[in-house]
Amino acid sequence: LFQDGTTIVQQGDQGEKMYFLYCGEVDVLVGPEETKVARLQSGSVFGEMALFGQQKRAATVRAAGFCDCRVINHRAFNGILRRYPEDRAFFARMAEERGAQLQQLSGGGGDKAGGSGQGQQQGKKPAAGLRQKMRMVAALRAPVAAAAGGGAAAAGGAAPSR
Repeated sequence: LFQDGTTIVQQGDQGEKMYFLYCGEVDVLVGPEETKVARLQSGSVFGEMALFGQQKRAATVRAAGFCDCRVINHRAFNGILRRYPEDRAFFARMAEERGAQLQQLSGGGGDKAGGSGQGQQQGKKPAAGLRQKMRMVAALRAPVAAAAGGGAAAAGGAAPSR
């Protein structure tokens, strides 16, 4: 959960997780002046580039009002993609396209590594499908995690961000 004005990811920081914007809106900002290049709405995904080998965040993402994000780390995401390989190509393509968009929007001089962008309509339906798959994987892992003393988040699954 993030309040208005809270920075969720910072450009240049190390990225190890992807975010699903469950509810609310966020602004995508690039460069030292933090130029706004996009506003993402509920159902959008950001930070995915960090899960495809580009670990430095390419943009800052800041809450534009109260928002609720779900988070998945690199290890859990790769586990889901092993189980549902048809989604790997979609997310790899999305990460590549967003990297190119951010590079273009930041004047072509920014590094292409990192994690967010625009195109919420492009990622909305597949993100919903992946959320459903994440819930299924978390449910499968829940008995194991419960026995170990934790929930889906303890098993590396998606969890509400804190």
